[in-house]
Amino acid sequence: MTRRWLPLLALAALPLLVGLGLSLLLQAGLLPNYLFVGQYRADLAALVSLGGGLTGLLFGLVALMRLWADSSLARVRRAEKQIEAAARRRFFQRLDHELKNPITVIRLGLNNLRQQQPALEGAPSLVRIEQQTQRLQKLVKDLRALSELEERGIERTAVPLPGVLDEAV
Repeated sequence: MTRRWLPLLALAALPLLVGLGLSLLLQAGLLPNYLFVGQYRADLAALVSLGGGLTGLLFGLVALMRLWADSSLARVRRAEKQIEAAARRRFFQRLDHELKNPITVIRLGLNNLRQQQPALEGAPSLVRIEQQTQRLQKLVKDLRALSELEERGIERTAVPLPGVLDEAV
């Protein structure tokens, strides 16, 4: 139970405590006689403590309903995040697959063209096509790594900072 609900639960107990306190004061005869008729003092004390108890119970039920609603909402939000993450993973996997197939066909076509037309081996357009195909292949590989990183999360290990800075410089 979180601390933010403690005031609400204390508020739920307050009417019960007030009712019990007034009941004790009435039964002990510590309240002035002009407020209450003496013969009804015990009945009034029981009524006040019952009213305090019922009010406290009502406040307690409201507090519990609020706690339950908040926990249910939190569960729904967690489920929504899991569904979004699964949809994102499926999208990345599908995108990876859909991009790899055309790149493979282009590379095979370039190899076939080179074998059939050896004179075109150094043609600038073929070189550019090969470079751009390699670039696309690297982007797809990075995309796959990104989706795997999202699935597994980041591994955290201690590293020697001076060594990392030396390597970066």
